[in-house]
Amino acid sequence: MIRMPASTAENLRTFVAQNIRSHWNGSKDGLIGVEIRARSISIAQLRRDGENRSLRAHWEIPLSPPRTESPAEFLSQAMEDFRQHWAPLKQMFGGNRVAVTLPHESIPFRILSVPTGSFADMQTEVQQELTQEPELGSNFAFAAWPIHHGTEGSTEMAAVAVPTSSAHEIVHSLLECGLECHQLDALPSALARLVATAQAHDSAFTSATPSAILHLGWNSSHLYCYQNERIGFGRALSRCGLRQVYQTIENQWQLNEQETDLLLTEFGFTKTASNPQSDNYLQRILEPNLNRLHDEILRTLKYVERQYPTQRPHVLWACGEGSKTLGLTEPLNQRLQIPVQKLPAYCPLGPDNFASSAVAQSLSAIEWEPE
Repeated sequence: MIRMPASTAENLRTFVAQNIRSHWNGSKDGLIGVEIRARSISIAQLRRDGENRSLRAHWEIPLSPPRTESPAEFLSQAMEDFRQHWAPLKQMFGGNRVAVTLPHESIPFRILSVPTGSFADMQTEVQQELTQEPELGSNFAFAAWPIHHGTEGSTEMAAVAVPTSSAHEIVHSLLECGLECHQLDALPSALARLVATAQAHDSAFTSATPSAILHLGWNSSHLYCYQNERIGFGRALSRCGLRQVYQTIENQWQLNEQETDLLLTEFGFTKTASNPQSDNYLQRILEPNLNRLHDEILRTLKYVERQYPTQRPHVLWACGEGSKTLGLTEPLNQRLQIPVQKLPAYCPLGPDNFASSAVAQSLSAIEWEPE
């Protein structure tokens, strides 16, 4: 969870207390999970009955085309779209407490090397490093954790940070909708919870089993190492965002974005019924994209094996918008030396559609309403 400076957190709590009174509905609903993505906002809420979880509601709000590439402008526009769409949707969801996560562009993942010391001292070192980044400004919230202890008195720390102004933007926009921002989370943390749940329900894994998360996003894709319920090493995969895939298809067949969505989710990389042994035509069209993705994944895994041998993954979990592509794991399994599986959500919406709400469901399960 993102940590805010004490004064900022107190101001936000006071603002919430003065403007809205939390009304728990007495059910076993989770939080309202809100994942802000590059093209849409995914909203999901789980309901718990004992150990069983079901999907109470799920919706996706399409975002307006971005006016600029500024992360601050993007967030402002995204929250404006949320406010405009929320009124007719609120009857689908219970309670008013929300957990939110932002795309990588809004909360980038960093790895910083700091002198080894107490956790508090290393946190201070990370904070000082982050103050040098102009896009964060002088006021920001951050979270940091160690991922590797070096042999020369240094420790590598993973860090995520968000400007306080962005946190205010989210809190105030949700308040206008009658909602309380209970938690602002970084995407890697939400992904870690998803993997923890997936591996806890699979006898082939334990929490100590190292794995990797392939998040296929619109603007960029990322690969993270995971072990013991925590994200380790991670990096962006160069030119492997879903946008490049769409551009390839649109240039080949002159399809618009919605038609490309249907092509990938309804047909994807599956074999044809008339000739199941033949190569999929779409796969041939996207061969350069698949080659680039494969090369970037393999390069990252080899680096992890050299630099972080204890984090060498046993399985690769695929998630994100790109994982909705039908049959995606087949060409990746053929090319990589570790098994590739789609990261399941708590409550699958269908064989290949659960990826659209997996992160939002993870946010919903952070906490449950009292019985």
